Amino acid sequence: MVIKYKDNGLELEAGFYPEHKRSMAMILFNDTQTFHSEIKKIAACIVPFKYGLYPPENIDDNAE
Repeated sequence: MVIKYKDNGLELEAGFYPEHKRSMAMILFNDTQTFHSEIKKIAACIVPFKYGLYPPENIDDNAE
């Protein structure tokens, strides 16, 4: 966030980063977790299809 501000030619108020460092890290962490969660959901749908992990249709599903 600090680097993005500097790249855009903006300046943070003195003391802003040390004061808000923890909350900025939490936002980033939560964002990353959400992103990974979305990747896992997509992978869970694609992997069985890609590797043919479905049981054959002729299997008797009346298991004991």
